[in-house]
Amino acid sequence: MSEQCQWLHEQLQVRPVIRFPFDDAGLPENGIYFFYEDGEIWGHSGQQLRIVRIGTHRDGNFRSRVADHYLSGGRRMDLHVNKPAPKDRSIFRKHLGRALLAKAQDPYLEIWNIDFTTNRNRRAYGNRRNVAEEREIEEQVTHLLCEKFTFRYLELDVAVARMGNKGLEAALIGTVAGCTLCKPSVSWLGHYSPKPQIRQSGLWLVQHLKSRPINGEDKEAIITVLTRPQGVGGRDSAASDPTTMFPSRIANCPECDSDKIVFPLQPGERGKDVSSGDDWRCSECSCAGSQSGCTVIVTRVGKRRLS
Repeated sequence: MSEQCQWLHEQLQVRPVIRFPFDDAGLPENGIYFFYEDGEIWGHSGQQLRIVRIGTHRDGNFRSRVADHYLSGGRRMDLHVNKPAPKDRSIFRKHLGRALLAKAQDPYLEIWNIDFTTNRNRRAYGNRRNVAEEREIEEQVTHLLCEKFTFRYLELDVAVARMGNKGLEAALIGTVAGCTLCKPSVSWLGHYSPKPQIRQSGLWLVQHLKSRPINGEDKEAIITVLTRPQGVGGRDSAASDPTTMFPSRIANCPECDSDKIVFPLQPGERGKDVSSGDDWRCSECSCAGSQSGCTVIVTRVGKRRLS
């Protein structure tokens, strides 16, 4: 199985590495993502990062799924005892928060584990929620994702069976989970996870870990996607080139004075005040308009690399 794992990692090298901030609109509508984590090295010689999470989505929701993880695409940290927290919309965020809480030996882990998307749980346990603490944990998770994680993706047609025990996602997870050479580093946060599947597999996953590895048919499907001409499959053409630059409004952060604030480009924006209602965010210090209430001024219109 280690050979299939190496093959998969090597094939994905032709895809761009995407790091926050990125343009959600440049992502496909359907696909499978592969997350990498800084400091986590594969076991097939060299210093290449290993895959630490593989995931997919319901048809047409790829961008939404990624946005749920990063809280991008206009999503806000709108926490309330009667509303689900971001971790209830993203199991990836929940896994990361669990490990952070377990590492800190924080008893709030018990509440963090509760799914507040259901009315029943909100009525039964809502009075035990500490919104201030949840916000702090969620901010730590967001910072961790934005600073330490990157991802690649394969754009797949709706007709391709991605989900379920017999889908491509399961086979891909089974491939990396069954590799005897790719191991987590000593300092990997996942060692603190209360989920034994995560600790034992070295992946931020609990499902499909025992699935069969990819076979010849799966490899053919992957190669077909990787060799597809740019522009086929809709919006993938903009993101398939690792040197692609996306137009962006650029402004200086009122907190750290860096120019790491990026918005989607709008005509005639240079020199214009951008109200606090805009979902701008600084990737340098994590200051955000929705949280600080600050107004920033666009200093120039430039371009940002996707990776």
